[in-house]
Amino acid sequence: MPCPLCDNDADTVSSSAVHLSLEDLQRMRSASSPEARARIFRELALRCHPDKFAEEMNKVEATRTFQKLMMAREESQRVPKAAVAEVSTDKEGRPPVCTLKQGDVVHGVAFSPSGERVASCGDSGRLCIWRAVSHDWRLSCLHTRIDLESDTALAVAFLAEMQLAVAIGECIEVWSLEDVARTFTETLESRVRSLVASNVCAYLAAGTELGLVKVWLWCQEQRKLHIVGVLDNKFAVNEMAWAVSGRMLAVAGGSQVSLWYEGDADWNLLASLRIAVDLCEFFCVDVVDSLCAVGGASGIVAVWSLHDTPGGLANSPAERDVDSNECCSIASMTDSNASLVESSQPTDAVHADGGPLIFVAMHATDERFAVNSVSLTSDGRFLVSGGADCRLLLWCLYSQAVVGVFSHRLPPGGCCLCTATVNAVCVSPNCMTMLVGGYDGVVTMWSIPQCKPITT
Repeated sequence: MPCPLCDNDADTVSSSAVHLSLEDLQRMRSASSPEARARIFRELALRCHPDKFAEEMNKVEATRTFQKLMMAREESQRVPKAAVAEVSTDKEGRPPVCTLKQGDVVHGVAFSPSGERVASCGDSGRLCIWRAVSHDWRLSCLHTRIDLESDTALAVAFLAEMQLAVAIGECIEVWSLEDVARTFTETLESRVRSLVASNVCAYLAAGTELGLVKVWLWCQEQRKLHIVGVLDNKFAVNEMAWAVSGRMLAVAGGSQVSLWYEGDADWNLLASLRIAVDLCEFFCVDVVDSLCAVGGASGIVAVWSLHDTPGGLANSPAERDVDSNECCSIASMTDSNASLVESSQPTDAVHADGGPLIFVAMHATDERFAVNSVSLTSDGRFLVSGGADCRLLLWCLYSQAVVGVFSHRLPPGGCCLCTATVNAVCVSPNCMTMLVGGYDGVVTMWSIPQCKPITT
């Protein structure tokens, strides 16, 4: 009688072979599942023909052992659970418009003048340019990726739609996106910490950690930068912003914001903005029209009005200090029972509608969380602040209240630092979206809530 497993007669098989009985076959047929049937088949095969199936079973065990080792290795390399969280959402639980994977800590983000392109740079020295497909950022794609020579790029700015500058170490490189080629390089005396371009007058300013600020004029025909001014700031430059159509430059450094104005022959220091908080360093600044917003240590956010300053907004070329000792103290603007102070109520000493200081508020009640970046919408309606608390706050400048909260969380397999601190914020030219980059290793785009028209 032939064996059901090997179709050999009993006389032709090895003496160690034990052929299956009818009970064995019935047991196999009555198995409740294919897995159980396969398990019974392996047992009977080993009992029937150990010489024939021993080698195959050894291969199976070796494969299983290898799979267990690979699973243990993957488990050891997996990001800790503390660093793996759900997708970033706003306070209503809605996800962002899109997330663009930078792959490392993001230090700088920028919109192109048309808003159709986005540039980001970070720790790995990688410069990424993203493009919206059919004007829809939900269908965004990576347009160009440039591997820079340095390991870290701290800032990026668009000189034109297809020309951008990036700060790497002590150098500034200008790249053309048309042919993806480096067209110009400028070397400074110390590390560049801030880079800002004015699309109105084609100015580019760079600030260093030693307080030196250089201003160039970008010549598109020659593809070169021509120096037009050198400013000696008192403090290390943290961030800068253009104002008054490129004739005024706001420099945040130390405990003040210095306002430099371009005269007929040179740049002059016209005003210094301060607040009455000891050791409060300003990390970021942005200017739109007559509004100047800053953020810094201790979670402070402040907004000034520049309509009384020189250069088209004011009259005197003399330096003038705007000190908030004339205004209310920060202590009156915090609430120990609330998780967020959404507005600052003006007192008799604060002229919110006519004085230089519009309002001061706290990004978070925990003073350990600094504000790393601020950005104003071009229409002057909203202010965006991002900080070390991994949150993005959208402020309404009219009501001086927070109207949107966006929480950043690490994606699965994200940065092992277990933090999603926000480093850079930028609002699109059409005031519809805001761009955020930080330690989560991605560039996140959020939609700014729009007011619905009143229907009658």
